[in-house]
Formats: sequence, structure tokens, C-alpha cells
Amino acid sequence: MTTSLTKCCRHLRIAVVAAVVLIVAADAARSQQPLAGLAPGPYGVGFRTQESYDYSRAFRPKKNYFGELLPGERARPMQICVWYPAQPAADQYTMTYSEYAFPYPEDERFIDFLSNIQNRENGLLLRLFNNDGGRVLELMSVPLQAVRNAPPASGPFPLIIYHPHWQTGITENIILCEYLAGCGYVVATTHPLSTHSLATTGSASDLESMVRDKEFILSELRGDTLIDHDKLGVLGTGSGGTTALLLQMRNSDVEAVAALVGTFADHAQLEQVRHNPYYDSAGALVPLLHLYCPVEGATDLSLFTSLKYTPRYSTEIKGVQPQDFSNYEILSPSDSSVTPTEVQVRAYRAICRMVRAFFDAELKGDQQAQAFLNSPPADLGGPEFLAHQFLPGQDVPPTQQQFVDIISNNQVGVAIELYEKFRKQDPDLILFPEAAMNVLGYRFLQRGSADDAVALFKLNAECYPRSANVWDSLADGYLGQGDNQHALECYRRVLEVLPGDTNIGEDLKTTLRNNAEQGIQRLGQ
Repeated sequence: MTTSLTKCCRHLRIAVVAAVVLIVAADAARSQQPLAGLAPGPYGVGFRTQESYDYSRAFRPKKNYFGELLPGERARPMQICVWYPAQPAADQYTMTYSEYAFPYPEDERFIDFLSNIQNRENGLLLRLFNNDGGRVLELMSVPLQAVRNAPPASGPFPLIIYHPHWQTGITENIILCEYLAGCGYVVATTHPLSTHSLATTGSASDLESMVRDKEFILSELRGDTLIDHDKLGVLGTGSGGTTALLLQMRNSDVEAVAALVGTFADHAQLEQVRHNPYYDSAGALVPLLHLYCPVEGATDLSLFTSLKYTPRYSTEIKGVQPQDFSNYEILSPSDSSVTPTEVQVRAYRAICRMVRAFFDAELKGDQQAQAFLNSPPADLGGPEFLAHQFLPGQDVPPTQQQFVDIISNNQVGVAIELYEKFRKQDPDLILFPEAAMNVLGYRFLQRGSADDAVALFKLNAECYPRSANVWDSLADGYLGQGDNQHALECYRRVLEVLPGDTNIGEDLKTTLRNNAEQGIQRLGQ
């Protein structure tokens, strides 16, 4: 039970935290709702947090330098921040920026952690605003759309996992997240953390930790009935765009990826992305929207264009800087001495509308949104502002397991058609493991389906021509058909490739050599 003293201490701590950021929001200001000129969606916007520890990962060390056990929780602290479609509530106060800078937790154990997050946020803002503390103070009072813990609307709704850039936080794109929630999406994110501290560096291990954080969100929200768990999109900014792409490559549940100035288009970051253990260009299969501004000497779209199976929307926004893909410049009080430029507002509005249209088209099947996406309307700025193009993805070949399953379901003819189609598209594509195809061929041969067995053994020999074993198997297939001439040719082929076959041991080599020599002698040649 929480005692009165505990409550008083808690309130004192909150007051101290508030003093650190100098929250001076006035109730009158809360009625203003900056949306960069965006038309609100049909829903109200709710915001909630839930906290838990990821006990599969230690965040703090167990012992100090002297080997002494350190007190306190060591597991990775995870505060999940969720925007969601809510019931309209005109009589309730909306949140200010300061409440996002310190998203008060449901679990009081997280107060110290979030105080440090808040300090990090203040440092970020001071860097962005050239140490202008007055401007930081003004920002804290800016009212937004969401109502804390508002009653949710009737769902379920698609889920979008938001990935912030490693140098920022959940405040990076509040406007966009609230906009999507008002348009019928649940949007969830976490604070960017390095592997073992708040000080993120963008290293390979940090990026991997942040991908895992988003996987943790999926696990924690799995039972949420407000969410349609069959409709999942991922969205990220900067390195968050990269981690969103990497998450899709390892999770086939993701149906759409949107990236804002993703670092996978930064020349200096390409090798780090490509060398990620989970990077697989063939695993990028779902539609990808990339919005960016070109940076001389840095922008490199080679990785983006190499995702050959991915339908890609590429939108270049002109006249802006990478920082304009976040909402920090947009969030200014109406009476502020520093206001965003018209170009910044137009750019951010275009970004939000393109992202919404993309997810409406891909997660909701909205045809109007698809038309908008294919040809952005003039009110987004026209050709002098946007350069938009669509790159269709190639047809996606079956995975090795899918190909084997097709054959196992007695669809040999279908498998051969797919093989011929995709080998023509990519001569280096391997659709099946040698051993699996060999097993399948003998399975059909034992059933008396020698023609199917020969067809499968021939595919194996075409893909693995330096394997002595596949030629030996093909000889067995031809013998099952009664085709001694072709069986004889296969035995000769065994003897040709056997010396250079380094994938089998000496015992198997001896067996294959003896079998081939006996076959040649038996067939009378």
C-alpha cells in the first residue's frame, strides 16, 4: 500500500523534475493545437504509457569494479509510449510538450530513469536551438493534440511501430504520431537507448539493441484488443528508418515500411547497414516509402535501389535540411519570436500527408490513398517542391522452404515453372538446397513417379553441376525410366566431377566412384 509520506515524496520529486524543465504552460494555451496545417483525422487522440523490464537483457552491471553486488534493477527499462484513436473529449486538457519530455510513468520505479531521459531531452533541445534556453522554455508550453489516458475509440486499428533517430527521443515526431493516431492508427515507440546506457552512439550494437526494443513492443502489445495484429507497419527517422527496414527483414509480419531521411541512404552508413547480421536485401519484400532531401557528398541511394523485390516510393523534398523531417522547428508557440519558415511548414505537412497516404494504401487498402501516393496532388507543393517516383519490385521468388513445400505437395510442374521463371530473372538464384532436392527426387522415385524424380534430379544437377552425388542420383532416375543411355552419360559425369568435389568425404567418393564404374560396365560400354 502507498503511504501518505510516499505520495508526498512522489509529488515533491515530480515538482523537482518540472522545475528542471521550467514548465510554464497556461491553460489558455492548451486550446491551441499545432498541426502544421494538417486537417485532423476523424478520431480524438489518446496517449498512454506502460512500463516493464526486459529481463532477457541486462542494462546495468551486476557488480562494481570491486566485485560488490550493486543494488537496484539491472534489467533493461522499457517505457512503451502509445498514441491511439480516442473518443472525442472536448472538455479535457490536451498534453503539452513538457509532458512528452517527461512522460510520467504508470510504474513509479521508472521515475529516476525518465528524469534522466528528460535531462537528455533538454540537452538535445539546447543543442538544436544554439543554447537558447528561452526558446526551450517556450517549447515546453506548446499544446498538442493528445489527451492522457483518454477513452479509446472502438477498434481494432493497425499498429505502427515508430523508430526514433538514435540522437533524439519520442518527441522527434509528436505531430506525425498524433496525426496518425487521429487517422485511425495505434502508434507505439520507446526511448532510444544504447546497449547499456542512455548515451546512444549509433554503433552496430546500439542499432541492434534498438531493433530489439521494437520487437519487445510487439511482444508486450500482443494482447491489446485495440490493435489489429494482422496490420503492422514500421516508421522511422534517420537511423530509425534503418532499424525499421532491418526489423522488416527479420519479421515477415511487417506489411509496410516508411523512412524519413533513413541512414541507409547515407554513404557513410551503408557498410554498417549491409554488414548487419540480419541485413538481407532478398528479405525486403514489402512496400517502402523513403522521403529525403539530398545532401551533397552524403546521399547515396544505391542500397535503396538494390532492394529489387521491394515496391519503392522515393520522394525527394527540396529546399529543406535533414532536421526538417522532425517537428522541432515546427513546434513554436504562436507568439514566439522564432517561427518556422513557410518551406519548413509545407515540407513537414507534405511528409505527414505522404506517410498517412502510404499506410492508408498499404495497411487499409484505401484506393484514394493509393491514387494520392501514385501522383501527389499539387497542393503538396508541385514539381518545384517534390520529386516523387515509384520503382516497382520484381516478382518475389519462393523461399527455399516454400519451394520445397510446393514439391512436397505434388506440384512438381508448378515448381519447375517457378524455377524457370526466376532463374531467367536471376541466373544466380538458388531456390533449394541440394540435399533437400535429392531427398525429394528419391521420394518420387520410390513412389513409381520416375518422370517427376528425373525432373527434380535435373534441377539439382543444373544448380549444383560440380556435385558428383547429384549426377549419381540423376543416373538412378534415368534407370527408373528405363533410359540407359542417359544413365550412362550421368555415370561418366560422376567420374569427371568427382576429383574436384570438395563437399563430400573420401568414403562417399569411393562409393560413388565404384557405383559409377559398375554402372558403366553393367550398361555394356
